[in-house]
Amino acid sequence: SLIMMDWMMPGIDGIETTRRIRSDIALEQIPEVIMVTAHGREAIQEAAEAVGVRRFLIKPVNPSVLFDTIVETLGANPQRAEERPKEPLQTIQAFQGVRVLLTEDNQINQALAIDMLASAGIKTDVANNGLEALKLAGASAYDAILMDIEMPEMDGYTAARKIREHMGDAAPPIIAMTAHASQDHRQRCLDAGMADFITKPILFDELLAMLKKWVTRVGAAVPNSVTSAPTTSAPTTSAPTMSAPTSKEIDVRTALARMNGNAGLLKKLLIMFPDSHSYSHSELCAALETGDAKTASRIAHSVAGAAGNIGATRLHAVGHELEDAIARGDAEKTDVLLPQFSASLKATIACCTELAAQL
Repeated sequence: SLIMMDWMMPGIDGIETTRRIRSDIALEQIPEVIMVTAHGREAIQEAAEAVGVRRFLIKPVNPSVLFDTIVETLGANPQRAEERPKEPLQTIQAFQGVRVLLTEDNQINQALAIDMLASAGIKTDVANNGLEALKLAGASAYDAILMDIEMPEMDGYTAARKIREHMGDAAPPIIAMTAHASQDHRQRCLDAGMADFITKPILFDELLAMLKKWVTRVGAAVPNSVTSAPTTSAPTTSAPTMSAPTSKEIDVRTALARMNGNAGLLKKLLIMFPDSHSYSHSELCAALETGDAKTASRIAHSVAGAAGNIGATRLHAVGHELEDAIARGDAEKTDVLLPQFSASLKATIACCTELAAQL
């Protein structure tokens, strides 16, 4: 049997899905998986190969190439993974002189985005909520605004509308950062005056491609540059070999693939996560007890987003399920998910400490 598997999906990504399928002892026949991705990065391929994927297709997929790949996969004697040539790495575009306003309330998400932008030579200012974004956008000149949707004080939709109202045609392109990829959320972003949206967890290549699409200032992008601008981050390294216990909650290879293989950055985020979210469960429960469903839902959203960025796939999934249940007022579902959320959060925090010591 054969499965065509998209790599980047909400909740559980293609690599984790493949791992679970191929480790299912109830299956009489282990299927072959062809991984479909818009990115040719080596770290992604290494992560996929580690769970048994032998072939890759880069989007957009050519029908002829698709047919040949299926025939080769189902046919005899495929090349071994180590003998197959790697897909060429994508060129990293350096945006010298570009200035971006990042609007994001979660410190882990902030750190990840700032490092990604800095590695391409982009200067970043940070607003912790929509109110701060509104003030900064009117006081300085930015080439683009990256706007989180779920924030306290003033959400991203409101902030985008007010920025457009105050600045008119002078407003820079506003790019939404959202964990929701539905058409309804996309339309809400457009209705609020945003130019586009990028889905969390954010991938390095996708972020730069989105900015290249919307930053139109002459001389902003330096073409054909393969060297990143200087950054204070630790040098990019391949994923280390981890023992099974340390990778139970966190998919290290997938996390590294999302941040362009930067192990130093991953270690930084793993250290930050317990500091940022050790009390999130108790804070969420306290909000529910006082009837503050909005705050409780936002806390679940924040934890889920940060978990996705560090490769904590189980916490990422249950966090978003809990966020949705609270937002819908589904008390029965919320009661079921709360202990799962608590257990996964505790396990993830413990795993963060173990992994950080090994990186």
